[in-house]
Amino acid sequence: YVVLLSAFDFDPAYEGTRAIQPDICIAKPVRQQSLKSALQAARLPREAATARQVPKAERPSAEPTGMPTLGLDVLVADDNAINREVALAMLERIGCRVIVVEDGSSAVQQAHTRRFDVILMDCQMPGMDGYQATAAIRREEGERGKWTTPIVALTANVLARDRTRCIEAGMDHFLAKPFTHNQLLAILQPIAEQRGTFVAAQSAPVFAPAVEPEPVMAPELEARQPDPEPLPQPRPAAPQADDDSPLLSDTVVLDMLEVPSFDPAATSSPVLDADQVAAIRGLGKPKVLEHLCDLLFTGAPATLKELGTALEKGDLDAVGKAAHSLKSPVSNLGGRRLAAQLERCEVAARDQGDIKAARKSARGIKQNYADLEEALRAETRRSTGT
Repeated sequence: YVVLLSAFDFDPAYEGTRAIQPDICIAKPVRQQSLKSALQAARLPREAATARQVPKAERPSAEPTGMPTLGLDVLVADDNAINREVALAMLERIGCRVIVVEDGSSAVQQAHTRRFDVILMDCQMPGMDGYQATAAIRREEGERGKWTTPIVALTANVLARDRTRCIEAGMDHFLAKPFTHNQLLAILQPIAEQRGTFVAAQSAPVFAPAVEPEPVMAPELEARQPDPEPLPQPRPAAPQADDDSPLLSDTVVLDMLEVPSFDPAATSSPVLDADQVAAIRGLGKPKVLEHLCDLLFTGAPATLKELGTALEKGDLDAVGKAAHSLKSPVSNLGGRRLAAQLERCEVAARDQGDIKAARKSARGIKQNYADLEEALRAETRRSTGT
Protein backbone atom coordinates (compact mmCIF):
# COMPACT_ATOMS: atom_id res chain seq x y z
CA TYR A 1 0.00 0.00 0.00
CA VAL A 2 1.66 3.22 -1.20
CA VAL A 3 0.87 6.61 0.34
CA LEU A 4 2.36 9.56 -1.52
CA LEU A 5 3.20 12.62 0.57
CA SER A 6 3.41 15.65 -1.70
CA ALA A 7 3.17 19.40 -1.99
CA PHE A 8 -0.26 20.98 -2.42
CA ASP A 9 0.18 21.59 -6.15
CA PHE A 10 1.43 18.09 -7.01
CA ASP A 11 -0.69 16.13 -9.49
CA PRO A 12 -0.47 12.40 -8.59
CA ALA A 13 -1.52 11.38 -12.11
CA TYR A 14 1.98 11.70 -13.46
CA GLU A 15 5.61 12.46 -12.71
CA GLY A 16 7.12 14.05 -15.80
CA THR A 17 5.68 11.90 -18.62
CA ARG A 18 5.57 8.66 -16.59
CA ALA A 19 2.28 7.53 -15.07
CA ILE A 20 2.47 6.64 -11.37
CA GLN A 21 0.05 4.69 -9.19
CA PRO A 22 -0.05 5.75 -5.52
CA ASP A 23 -2.97 4.31 -3.55
CA ILE A 24 -3.57 7.64 -1.91
CA CYS A 25 -2.00 11.10 -2.02
CA ILE A 26 -1.75 13.25 1.12
CA ALA A 27 -0.77 16.89 0.85
CA LYS A 28 1.84 18.34 3.17
CA PRO A 29 1.73 19.38 5.95
CA VAL A 30 0.37 15.95 6.91
CA ARG A 31 -2.48 15.99 9.42
CA GLN A 32 -2.89 13.16 11.94
CA GLN A 33 -6.41 12.32 10.81
CA SER A 34 -5.34 12.01 7.16
CA LEU A 35 -2.53 9.65 8.10
CA LYS A 36 -4.85 7.62 10.37
CA SER A 37 -7.38 7.23 7.55
CA ALA A 38 -4.66 6.04 5.19
CA LEU A 39 -3.46 3.43 7.69
CA GLN A 40 -6.99 2.20 8.21
CA ALA A 41 -7.51 1.91 4.45
CA ALA A 42 -4.34 -0.16 4.19
CA ARG A 43 -5.93 -2.88 6.37
CA LEU A 44 -8.97 -3.29 4.12
CA PRO A 45 -9.13 -6.13 1.55
CA ARG A 46 -7.90 -5.06 -1.84
CA GLU A 47 -8.74 -6.13 -5.35
CA ALA A 48 -5.98 -6.79 -7.84
CA ALA A 49 -4.98 -3.43 -9.19
CA THR A 50 -4.83 -2.75 -12.88
CA ALA A 51 -2.60 -0.15 -14.43
CA ARG A 52 -4.50 3.10 -14.85
CA GLN A 53 -3.85 4.91 -18.10
CA VAL A 54 -3.52 8.65 -17.93
CA PRO A 55 -5.52 10.27 -20.73
CA LYS A 56 -3.18 11.65 -23.36
CA ALA A 57 -4.62 15.14 -23.03
CA GLU A 58 -3.71 15.20 -19.33
CA ARG A 59 -0.07 14.27 -19.76
CA PRO A 60 2.40 17.11 -19.76
CA SER A 61 3.71 17.88 -23.21
CA ALA A 62 7.45 17.92 -23.81
CA GLU A 63 6.82 20.83 -26.17
CA PRO A 64 5.19 23.98 -24.75
CA THR A 65 1.82 24.83 -26.26
CA GLY A 66 0.37 28.16 -27.25
CA MET A 67 3.59 29.61 -28.67
CA PRO A 68 4.44 30.37 -32.31
CA THR A 69 7.45 28.83 -34.01
CA LEU A 70 9.95 31.35 -35.36
CA GLY A 71 12.54 29.03 -36.91
CA LEU A 72 15.38 31.55 -36.53
CA ASP A 73 19.12 30.96 -36.10
CA VAL A 74 20.05 33.07 -33.06
CA LEU A 75 23.39 33.93 -31.46
CA VAL A 76 23.28 34.88 -27.77
CA ALA A 77 26.28 36.65 -26.25
CA ASP A 78 26.19 37.11 -22.47
CA ASP A 79 28.84 36.62 -19.81
CA ASN A 80 26.36 35.55 -17.11
CA ALA A 81 25.32 31.89 -16.97
CA ILE A 82 21.84 32.62 -15.59
CA ASN A 83 21.10 35.12 -18.34
CA ARG A 84 22.27 32.65 -20.99
CA GLU A 85 20.11 29.86 -19.59
CA VAL A 86 17.00 32.05 -19.49
CA ALA A 87 17.53 33.36 -23.02
CA LEU A 88 18.23 29.84 -24.32
CA ALA A 89 15.05 28.44 -22.76
CA MET A 90 12.92 31.29 -24.12
CA LEU A 91 14.31 30.96 -27.63
CA GLU A 92 14.06 27.17 -27.77
CA ARG A 93 10.46 27.44 -26.60
CA ILE A 94 9.61 29.43 -29.73
CA GLY A 95 11.45 27.10 -32.08
CA CYS A 96 14.77 28.91 -32.54
CA ARG A 97 18.17 27.26 -33.09
CA VAL A 98 20.56 28.87 -30.62
CA ILE A 99 24.32 29.22 -30.13
CA VAL A 100 25.52 30.85 -26.90
CA VAL A 101 28.88 32.53 -26.22
CA GLU A 102 30.28 34.21 -23.14
CA ASP A 103 32.06 37.30 -24.48
CA GLY A 104 32.17 39.82 -27.27
CA SER A 105 35.19 38.43 -29.09
CA SER A 106 33.53 35.02 -29.38
CA ALA A 107 30.41 36.71 -30.74
CA VAL A 108 32.47 38.44 -33.43
CA GLN A 109 34.13 35.14 -34.35
CA GLN A 110 30.78 33.33 -34.61
CA ALA A 111 29.31 36.13 -36.73
CA HIS A 112 32.35 35.87 -39.02
CA THR A 113 32.06 32.13 -39.58
CA ARG A 114 28.31 31.72 -40.09
CA ARG A 115 25.15 33.64 -40.80
CA PHE A 116 22.60 34.31 -38.07
CA ASP A 117 19.09 35.65 -38.43
CA VAL A 118 19.53 37.74 -35.27
CA ILE A 119 22.09 38.33 -32.52
CA LEU A 120 21.17 39.00 -28.88
CA MET A 121 24.09 41.00 -27.51
CA ASP A 122 24.70 41.77 -23.85
CA CYS A 123 26.17 45.25 -23.52
CA GLN A 124 28.31 44.81 -20.40
CA MET A 125 30.83 41.99 -20.85
CA PRO A 126 34.46 41.79 -19.72
CA GLY A 127 37.12 42.25 -22.36
CA MET A 128 35.31 43.17 -25.57
CA ASP A 129 31.89 44.43 -24.51
CA GLY A 130 28.71 44.36 -26.55
CA TYR A 131 29.22 47.83 -28.00
CA GLN A 132 32.70 46.97 -29.27
CA ALA A 133 31.57 43.59 -30.58
CA THR A 134 28.68 45.20 -32.47
CA ALA A 135 30.99 47.79 -33.99
CA ALA A 136 33.41 45.05 -35.10
CA ILE A 137 30.58 43.02 -36.68
CA ARG A 138 29.25 46.08 -38.49
CA ARG A 139 32.73 46.93 -39.82
CA GLU A 140 33.19 43.46 -41.25
CA GLU A 141 29.73 43.50 -42.80
CA GLY A 142 30.53 46.81 -44.47
CA GLU A 143 33.95 45.70 -45.71
CA ARG A 144 32.73 42.39 -47.14
CA GLY A 145 29.37 43.65 -48.35
CA LYS A 146 27.63 41.08 -46.17
CA TRP A 147 23.97 40.99 -45.28
CA THR A 148 23.36 43.07 -42.12
CA THR A 149 22.39 40.93 -39.14
CA PRO A 150 19.81 42.44 -36.77
CA ILE A 151 21.46 42.93 -33.37
CA VAL A 152 19.35 43.26 -30.21
CA ALA A 153 20.97 44.91 -27.19
CA LEU A 154 20.46 43.13 -23.86
CA THR A 155 21.13 45.28 -20.82
CA ALA A 156 20.11 45.61 -17.20
CA ASN A 157 20.55 49.38 -17.48
CA VAL A 158 17.31 51.24 -18.14
CA LEU A 159 18.31 54.87 -18.63
CA ALA A 160 17.61 56.66 -21.92
CA ARG A 161 21.27 57.28 -22.61
CA ASP A 162 21.89 53.52 -22.59
CA ARG A 163 19.38 53.08 -25.41
CA THR A 164 21.04 55.92 -27.32
CA ARG A 165 24.46 54.34 -26.91
CA CYS A 166 23.13 51.02 -28.22
CA ILE A 167 21.78 52.68 -31.35
CA GLU A 168 25.00 54.61 -31.89
CA ALA A 169 26.98 51.35 -31.67
CA GLY A 170 24.94 49.91 -34.53
CA MET A 171 22.36 47.86 -32.64
CA ASP A 172 18.84 47.66 -34.05
CA HIS A 173 16.70 46.93 -31.00
CA PHE A 174 16.86 47.14 -27.23
CA LEU A 175 15.66 44.75 -24.51
CA ALA A 176 15.94 45.66 -20.83
CA LYS A 177 16.56 42.68 -18.55
CA PRO A 178 14.63 40.84 -17.33
CA PHE A 179 12.49 40.68 -20.47
CA THR A 180 9.36 38.62 -21.09
CA HIS A 181 8.39 36.22 -23.87
CA ASN A 182 6.03 38.81 -25.33
CA GLN A 183 8.76 41.46 -25.39
CA LEU A 184 11.12 39.03 -27.11
CA LEU A 185 8.43 38.06 -29.60
CA ALA A 186 7.69 41.71 -30.36
CA ILE A 187 11.19 41.98 -31.81
CA LEU A 188 11.78 38.51 -33.26
CA GLN A 189 8.41 37.73 -34.83
CA PRO A 190 8.67 40.42 -37.56
CA ILE A 191 12.13 39.07 -38.43
CA ALA A 192 10.76 35.54 -38.72
CA GLU A 193 7.85 36.75 -40.87
CA GLN A 194 10.31 38.52 -43.18
CA ARG A 195 12.42 35.34 -43.44
CA GLY A 196 9.32 33.26 -44.14
CA THR A 197 9.98 30.91 -41.21
CA PHE A 198 7.16 32.03 -38.92
CA VAL A 199 4.49 29.47 -37.99
CA ALA A 200 1.56 30.74 -35.93
CA ALA A 201 0.63 29.08 -32.66
CA GLN A 202 -2.10 26.47 -32.99
CA SER A 203 -3.58 26.64 -29.51
CA ALA A 204 -3.26 30.31 -28.64
CA PRO A 205 -3.61 33.66 -30.42
CA VAL A 206 -0.57 34.92 -32.29
CA PHE A 207 1.29 37.69 -30.53
CA ALA A 208 -0.16 41.06 -31.47
CA PRO A 209 1.96 44.19 -31.02
CA ALA A 210 -1.22 46.12 -30.27
CA VAL A 211 -1.62 44.12 -27.08
CA GLU A 212 1.99 44.23 -25.92
CA PRO A 213 4.02 47.05 -27.52
CA GLU A 214 7.71 46.91 -28.22
CA PRO A 215 9.53 47.27 -24.89
CA VAL A 216 10.43 50.83 -24.01
CA MET A 217 12.86 52.30 -21.59
CA ALA A 218 11.77 53.16 -18.08
CA PRO A 219 13.45 56.27 -16.66
CA GLU A 220 14.35 54.36 -13.52
CA LEU A 221 14.30 50.77 -12.39
CA GLU A 222 11.83 51.66 -9.65
CA ALA A 223 9.36 52.92 -12.25
CA ARG A 224 8.75 49.32 -13.30
CA GLN A 225 7.91 48.18 -9.76
CA PRO A 226 4.34 47.36 -8.67
CA ASP A 227 2.88 48.81 -5.52
CA PRO A 228 5.26 47.92 -2.68
CA GLU A 229 4.45 45.25 -0.18
CA PRO A 230 4.02 46.30 3.45
CA LEU A 231 7.37 47.05 5.02
CA PRO A 232 8.75 44.20 7.12
CA GLN A 233 9.36 44.64 10.81
CA PRO A 234 12.70 46.41 11.28
CA ARG A 235 15.63 44.39 12.46
CA PRO A 236 17.49 45.41 15.60
CA ALA A 237 19.26 48.59 14.69
CA ALA A 238 22.99 49.05 14.89
CA PRO A 239 24.55 52.48 15.31
CA GLN A 240 24.30 54.39 12.06
CA ALA A 241 27.41 55.92 10.63
CA ASP A 242 27.59 58.93 8.39
CA ASP A 243 29.67 58.79 5.28
CA ASP A 244 32.50 60.70 6.94
CA SER A 245 32.56 58.73 10.19
CA PRO A 246 35.48 56.46 11.18
CA LEU A 247 33.34 53.47 10.21
CA LEU A 248 33.89 54.47 6.60
CA SER A 249 37.44 55.69 6.87
CA ASP A 250 40.29 54.12 4.97
CA THR A 251 42.00 53.10 8.22
CA VAL A 252 39.26 50.77 9.46
CA VAL A 253 38.53 47.57 7.57
CA LEU A 254 34.75 47.13 7.47
CA ASP A 255 32.50 44.99 5.34
CA MET A 256 30.31 47.77 3.96
CA LEU A 257 27.53 45.40 2.98
CA GLU A 258 26.94 44.40 6.62
CA VAL A 259 25.99 47.94 7.69
CA PRO A 260 22.20 48.05 8.26
CA SER A 261 20.25 50.21 5.85
CA PHE A 262 18.14 53.11 7.05
CA ASP A 263 16.94 54.03 3.55
CA PRO A 264 13.20 53.26 3.06
CA ALA A 265 13.88 52.71 -0.66
CA ALA A 266 16.01 49.69 0.24
CA THR A 267 12.98 47.80 1.59
CA SER A 268 10.15 49.26 -0.49
CA SER A 269 10.17 46.55 -3.16
CA PRO A 270 9.15 42.91 -2.69
CA VAL A 271 11.93 40.46 -1.91
CA LEU A 272 10.74 38.05 -4.61
CA ASP A 273 8.51 38.73 -7.62
CA ALA A 274 6.06 35.82 -7.83
CA ASP A 275 5.18 36.64 -11.44
CA GLN A 276 8.83 36.35 -12.48
CA VAL A 277 9.14 33.01 -10.71
CA ALA A 278 6.04 31.79 -12.54
CA ALA A 279 7.51 33.00 -15.84
CA ILE A 280 10.70 31.00 -15.21
CA ARG A 281 8.69 27.89 -14.41
CA GLY A 282 6.84 28.41 -17.68
CA LEU A 283 10.00 28.20 -19.78
CA GLY A 284 9.29 24.55 -20.50
CA LYS A 285 12.44 22.97 -19.05
CA PRO A 286 12.29 20.57 -16.07
CA LYS A 287 13.64 22.03 -12.82
CA VAL A 288 14.77 25.19 -14.59
CA LEU A 289 14.16 27.36 -11.51
CA GLU A 290 16.16 25.00 -9.31
CA HIS A 291 19.06 25.01 -11.79
CA LEU A 292 19.11 28.81 -12.07
CA CYS A 293 18.95 29.17 -8.29
CA ASP A 294 21.96 26.87 -7.91
CA LEU A 295 23.90 29.07 -10.34
CA LEU A 296 23.03 32.18 -8.32
CA PHE A 297 23.83 30.61 -4.96
CA THR A 298 27.20 29.41 -6.27
CA GLY A 299 28.33 32.68 -7.83
CA ALA A 300 26.80 35.42 -5.68
CA PRO A 301 29.05 35.12 -2.59
CA ALA A 302 32.19 35.87 -4.62
CA THR A 303 30.54 38.86 -6.31
CA LEU A 304 29.34 40.22 -2.96
CA LYS A 305 32.90 39.91 -1.65
CA GLU A 306 34.23 41.81 -4.68
CA LEU A 307 31.65 44.53 -4.13
CA GLY A 308 32.50 44.88 -0.44
CA THR A 309 36.23 45.07 -1.17
CA ALA A 310 35.69 47.69 -3.89
CA LEU A 311 33.56 49.81 -1.54
CA GLU A 312 36.20 49.67 1.16
CA LYS A 313 38.93 50.70 -1.29
CA GLY A 314 36.79 53.39 -2.92
CA ASP A 315 37.28 51.82 -6.36
CA LEU A 316 34.29 53.25 -8.25
CA ASP A 317 34.90 51.28 -11.43
CA ALA A 318 35.06 47.97 -9.55
CA VAL A 319 31.97 48.89 -7.53
CA GLY A 320 30.00 49.56 -10.70
CA LYS A 321 31.12 46.33 -12.35
CA ALA A 322 30.36 44.15 -9.32
CA ALA A 323 26.94 45.71 -8.74
CA HIS A 324 26.05 45.34 -12.41
CA SER A 325 27.21 41.73 -12.69
CA LEU A 326 24.95 40.68 -9.81
CA LYS A 327 21.99 42.90 -10.69
CA SER A 328 21.11 41.18 -13.95
CA PRO A 329 20.85 37.54 -12.72
CA VAL A 330 19.07 38.70 -9.57
CA SER A 331 16.51 40.50 -11.74
CA ASN A 332 16.02 37.41 -13.90
CA LEU A 333 15.20 35.37 -10.79
CA GLY A 334 12.70 37.94 -9.50
CA GLY A 335 14.82 39.58 -6.79
CA ARG A 336 13.16 42.97 -7.11
CA ARG A 337 14.38 44.51 -3.85
CA LEU A 338 18.01 43.46 -4.25
CA ALA A 339 18.08 44.39 -7.95
CA ALA A 340 16.77 47.89 -7.17
CA GLN A 341 19.43 48.37 -4.49
CA LEU A 342 22.20 47.14 -6.79
CA GLU A 343 20.92 49.54 -9.46
CA ARG A 344 21.20 52.49 -7.05
CA CYS A 345 24.72 51.40 -6.06
CA GLU A 346 25.79 51.06 -9.70
CA VAL A 347 24.36 54.45 -10.68
CA ALA A 348 26.10 56.13 -7.73
CA ALA A 349 29.43 54.60 -8.73
CA ARG A 350 29.30 54.83 -12.53
CA ASP A 351 27.14 57.85 -13.24
CA GLN A 352 27.56 60.03 -10.18
CA GLY A 353 31.15 59.06 -9.34
CA ASP A 354 30.22 59.38 -5.67
CA ILE A 355 31.76 56.76 -3.38
CA LYS A 356 29.82 58.05 -0.37
CA ALA A 357 26.52 57.63 -2.20
CA ALA A 358 27.59 54.18 -3.39
CA ARG A 359 28.45 53.12 0.15
CA LYS A 360 25.17 54.45 1.48
CA SER A 361 23.12 52.69 -1.20
CA ALA A 362 24.96 49.41 -0.55
CA ARG A 363 24.12 49.20 3.13
CA GLY A 364 22.18 46.06 3.89
CA ILE A 365 22.86 44.34 0.58
CA LYS A 366 24.05 41.16 2.29
CA GLN A 367 20.86 40.90 4.31
CA ASN A 368 18.74 41.56 1.23
CA TYR A 369 20.62 38.83 -0.62
CA ALA A 370 20.10 36.45 2.32
CA ASP A 371 16.36 37.25 2.25
CA LEU A 372 16.24 36.55 -1.51
CA GLU A 373 18.12 33.27 -1.18
CA GLU A 374 15.77 32.17 1.61
CA ALA A 375 12.71 33.04 -0.52
CA LEU A 376 14.09 31.19 -3.55
CA ARG A 377 14.97 28.13 -1.50
CA ALA A 378 11.43 28.13 -0.11
CA GLU A 379 10.11 28.22 -3.69
CA THR A 380 12.24 25.26 -4.75
CA ARG A 381 11.23 23.29 -1.65
CA ARG A 382 7.57 23.99 -2.36
CA SER A 383 7.87 22.83 -5.98
CA THR A 384 9.45 19.52 -4.98
CA GLY A 385 7.23 18.95 -1.97
CA THR A 386 10.13 18.80 0.48
